Amino acid sequence: MAMRFVVSLAVIAVTFADQRSHVSFSLGGAPAVSHHSSPHHSRPSHHPQPSYHPQPSYHPQPSYHPQPKYHPQPNYNHHEPAVPACATNTTKPWCLEDAEYPTYEIKHAAEQHYEKVLSLYADVADLNTELSVNRPKVLEEETYLCPSETAYVRPLRAQNTDGKWRVIVNNVDAHYQTLTQTTRIEECLTSGDACPLVPECYESKCLQKSIYHRFLVYDPYDQYFPFAIETFKLPASCACLLGAYTIDHVSLAVVAIVFADQSSHVSISHGGGTPAVSHSSSVPHRAAPSPAPPHGHRPSYTPRPTYPPRPSYTPRPTYPTRPTYTPRPTYAPRPTYTPRPSYHPQPSYHPTPAYGQQPSYDAEPACAAASSKPWCLEDNEYPTYEIEKAAGDHSDKLLTLYADVADLDTKLSLERPNNLYEETYLCPSETAYVRPLRAKNTDGKWRIIVNNIKVHYQTLTQTTRIEECLTSGDACPLVPVCYESKCLQKSIYHRFLVYDPYDQYFPFAIETFKLPASCACLLGAYTIDH
Repeated sequence: MAMRFVVSLAVIAVTFADQRSHVSFSLGGAPAVSHHSSPHHSRPSHHPQPSYHPQPSYHPQPSYHPQPKYHPQPNYNHHEPAVPACATNTTKPWCLEDAEYPTYEIKHAAEQHYEKVLSLYADVADLNTELSVNRPKVLEEETYLCPSETAYVRPLRAQNTDGKWRVIVNNVDAHYQTLTQTTRIEECLTSGDACPLVPECYESKCLQKSIYHRFLVYDPYDQYFPFAIETFKLPASCACLLGAYTIDHVSLAVVAIVFADQSSHVSISHGGGTPAVSHSSSVPHRAAPSPAPPHGHRPSYTPRPTYPPRPSYTPRPTYPTRPTYTPRPTYAPRPTYTPRPSYHPQPSYHPTPAYGQQPSYDAEPACAAASSKPWCLEDNEYPTYEIEKAAGDHSDKLLTLYADVADLDTKLSLERPNNLYEETYLCPSETAYVRPLRAKNTDGKWRIIVNNIKVHYQTLTQTTRIEECLTSGDACPLVPVCYESKCLQKSIYHRFLVYDPYDQYFPFAIETFKLPASCACLLGAYTIDH
């Protein structure tokens, strides 16, 4: 019986052996016998799972979790894109080919904001030599005194006036329409060198001129509206610049041309003994003095008594005598006004729909009647108040269309001259930096250009450089007669922000305008062989 009890205890001990890895028991005074089962003997090497369970070696994801090193992309989101890969293969501040151009992204964004994008988009898609130059019809005919390389391009990326690279919207399809932005560029091949065919005794240099263009750009980091208008500086023409001292050697009198805006008469002479060619402005000139009388016979100049006798103006008693205005009884008898039936039938005034059909908006304005140029620098009918009110109502959207270089001057547009008075060219021209108020667009319709408008403590201006030939079609001075040469007018197409008073939804848009850009000396094609 006692033996059974001992066996029972042994069975109980074996039962617990499955739950423990080691059981020791003793029978009597003998030392305890240690029984290790083979399956339980291997568990101690595996049981120390604490070495794996406390996953500190993996859990300390702080090395990856603190994504602030990646997340804080705001420093890249603030319109600070790096120099694109396409710019590494060229020294020019624009790219005509770009393997990384985001065509799909631009197309998707343009289709989402299609109506708004159309207000920013404007282009002359078929721009060519015939449209940009007065006489030559094809690019091969453009052979200038200062050699240059001309092209009509559609840049994909370019460096704006702030020195930042931007993605320009070009060759993008959106709603069955291809959005393009074409421009004319002309680069001097011998900038800084002496002008060919001009005698060495005259200091001359080939000069690179630039024009500021406005392009529609795409900003991939603007989630609200990824399009805007920005300004870019591109080469526009190459001309022959004469040294200032040549004004004394050659009677080009270009200094008088520079003052053409201030003076009323400019005389230009080509050659030695030939009389000067007289260019007169619309302002009447003082009649030429009669032959000078004998010396000391100055009564013809001294008779200023016609000016001092101001009694014709000083007798102001005609002003204080206001009895002519005070007799208001002529106004008091208002019965002439009371019969309002003559005014009440307002149909004579009400049919203003004839004004709302936009014929007067496209028609020639009053300011153009006094000038033969397709733009107005002064306009008595300019709707300043209406534009400022509309600009205030749409200020957020308007600022995406606005771009300008407000302090545009000669120093920014030319390589060497720093002011307007140093611009003395072989072909005489008149240069100015203007802010037109009205102009005729490429469709021949007059538009109101947003200029000198105040919006939220900011003045919106659109400045551009214009240069008009004074002797377009005439032979180039100083060039030998054996060479066929002509002074040639070149033009550039600008994009301006305009105001449409008849658009009640959004009265602003971008349109294209053709303005004179430079005057250059064109050589006959046969001179290439000579």
